[in-house]
Amino acid sequence: MSATPGRAPAPVSHATAGARPGPGSIRARLVLLVLAVVTPFLLLTTFNGWTRLREKHDEVQTRALEVARLVGARVDDHVAALEALLKATRGLVASGTTPDQRATAALEVIRASLPSEFEDLVLRRPAAGPGALPVLTSGRVSPAAGLTVSEPARSPVSGRYTVTVSLPVLDTRERIVATLSATLVLDRLRQLLETEDLPEGSVVTLVDRKGIVVARSLDFERWVGRDLSRYPYVRRAIETGEGVQEAVFADGIRRLSGHSHVPSVPWVAFVGIPSNVAFAEENAAMRQGLTLGAVTLALALVLAGFLAGVLARPLRALTADAVALSAGDLSRRTPVRSPDELGQLADAFNHMAAALERRTSELQERERLYHELFETNPLPMWVFDLETTRFLSVNDAAVRRYGWSREEFLAMKLADIRPPEDAPRLEAAVAASHGERSIAGVWRHVRRDGSAIDVEITSNAMTFAGRPARLVLAVDVTERLRNEAAMRRFTQELERRVADRTADLQAANRELETFSYSVSHDLRAPLRAIGGFARILREDHGARLDAEVLRMLEVVGTNAARMSQLIDDLLAFARAARQEVHA
Repeated sequence: MSATPGRAPAPVSHATAGARPGPGSIRARLVLLVLAVVTPFLLLTTFNGWTRLREKHDEVQTRALEVARLVGARVDDHVAALEALLKATRGLVASGTTPDQRATAALEVIRASLPSEFEDLVLRRPAAGPGALPVLTSGRVSPAAGLTVSEPARSPVSGRYTVTVSLPVLDTRERIVATLSATLVLDRLRQLLETEDLPEGSVVTLVDRKGIVVARSLDFERWVGRDLSRYPYVRRAIETGEGVQEAVFADGIRRLSGHSHVPSVPWVAFVGIPSNVAFAEENAAMRQGLTLGAVTLALALVLAGFLAGVLARPLRALTADAVALSAGDLSRRTPVRSPDELGQLADAFNHMAAALERRTSELQERERLYHELFETNPLPMWVFDLETTRFLSVNDAAVRRYGWSREEFLAMKLADIRPPEDAPRLEAAVAASHGERSIAGVWRHVRRDGSAIDVEITSNAMTFAGRPARLVLAVDVTERLRNEAAMRRFTQELERRVADRTADLQAANRELETFSYSVSHDLRAPLRAIGGFARILREDHGARLDAEVLRMLEVVGTNAARMSQLIDDLLAFARAARQEVHA
């Protein structure tokens, strides 16, 4: 039982009525569907573009490293040719401490025939005697070739950037007796750095072990001699010798670079390719792909929005009808008609609404009848909450019978109409009533005026406003119990009287039995004598007696026999009075 006695169901609030479509609407879901379909293609395009960028990145760095190796080989060949020249010239120098005139003349001839990249060729004797190597530059001696290379510096003669390459001259005892030095103009090195197949903006740089720029393919005059040792990419290149990296160069441009050491001298060749130039085609392709994807996505979203609008209009109408129906308008029917699943849904909605209206009408009628039965029942009825035992509803009969008003009743609990000594029994009964369908019992109740009544309680489980409760019917049995008690007292008195009468009857029966035995004993002997004498007279003297006498003797015998039978019946009656009566 779920009806609410004496109370109509509260209306349900629908905050969603008339609300705009939320994130879960058909329009939003179609848009999300389009995004779910298009997004993988955009991600695939982005991934392919990123993959091409990574491949191009590796390709450009590999190309930069190859060019760096090529430049290093060129510079190494140039240094090897210079070393060969110095060694050939060193062979013309006479050993000892005094220069040979012929060697000096030959040196002059060689100096006069030097190519344009050489500014001077000088033979110097040590000032501190044989074996002392003068400090000519701040460079170091190459362990393999014995060459010493100075830092770049402007020549005081020509004003151009030069480096001095020195080769020691040894005597027969491997002592340094002189130093042969060639001044090399760095313009020639710049020509060795130029590579035609590099992208625009690429730069090739040659630095020494200290990070000083020896030559540069771009802005040669501005960069030669600058110290780049504070830049991490230069330090890493000097330390690793060969490799690739991506960094922002000293001119502020991000480049992919490869670097390689020059074997014969302590120089490192850098080849840097601008990242924006290297990835120009890939970036353009990616932008084009993303633009196309964005345009496709926008068109798909517009189309999805249009289709969603076409589909959502009948759905919104159907939703509004459903909200109105749930708000209580049971006569609401949807006008949506469609040959597809939406039309089937609309037909199902209309059938459901009709069935709901019919069932609601039947339920309301049952609730009305139930309410009338509850309120007009001449017997007290109420509903109480199982958890709190508080009265939830009472009928007029309970108000009249117990004396409390309806408001007072609804503020009370079951214990308030019970005597205090019934509290433990009441608690046990309420605890045991969970799940029980029907319970009956007799209780003592207390009315408002303090008088007590006996009532017979019948209760049934039900749901009241969503909470477990019990419906109680109370029948006043005070008078009936009083009558039953009086009847029990009357019955006991009657039984006592019957017992007394039975005892009297038993005494009378015993007296009758005594009398019967006495009578039977006293009468049987005379009767037997009378009967015997009458029989003897008939048998012995019948021939002498007339017929009348014989007849009289026959009557005497017959009456004596009848009298004997009466005595036997009297004794049988006396014995029957002592036996139990069987139904």
